[in-house]
Amino acid sequence: MAHHDELTSVKGDYCFARPGQIYAIYLPTGGTTKLDLGDSSATFTVRWYNPRAGGPLQTGTVSLIVGPGPVGIGYPPWDTNKDWVALIKLKQ
Repeated sequence: MAHHDELTSVKGDYCFARPGQIYAIYLPTGGTTKLDLGDSSATFTVRWYNPRAGGPLQTGTVSLIVGPGPVGIGYPPWDTNKDWVALIKLKQ
């Protein structure tokens, strides 16, 4: 994995990824972003991690995304204006 901040639409967020496989997106001020899945038409799961409280991954407003191209990842499950990490993985 490597940094791929260019794959998200929001300036100031951070994306660490193995494109086509897995993406970890840190949104320091919450909200949402679009993730560019490139030419992939695969299905990906979207789960959220709360760095302020820890615990298990949570489901937000979107649980699955499908490419190709830029796709909205939805919002975290609560406190949408605070920092969250979205974990987007290729659905097995």
